Amino acid sequence: MTDQDPKKEAYKEKFKAQLHVWQAEIDKMKAKAEKTEADAKIEYQRQLDKLRDMQDEAWEDFEKLRNAGERAWDEIKAETEKNWVKMNNTIKEAIDKIK
Repeated sequence: MTDQDPKKEAYKEKFKAQLHVWQAEIDKMKAKAEKTEADAKIEYQRQLDKLRDMQDEAWEDFEKLRNAGERAWDEIKAETEKNWVKMNNTIKEAIDKIK
């Protein structure tokens, strides 16, 4: 009984071919997921760098405010508050992007 049923053999080959197609799709999805993770890490680092730069500027604003004389106080305070609002909004945006 070495003779194989041609219909069964064809079905087995068809099934095997489908398994290969599914494996290829799974491999593509895995590669895309890995790329997405890498892209997410890059975006996360970019956001952190931006926030660190803004934080440095905020500390500079704080020092200006701390050392401001009476005449410059209102102007420096207004600039500092504007920058702080910008920093706060940027932090919120970064958190939303990272989620």
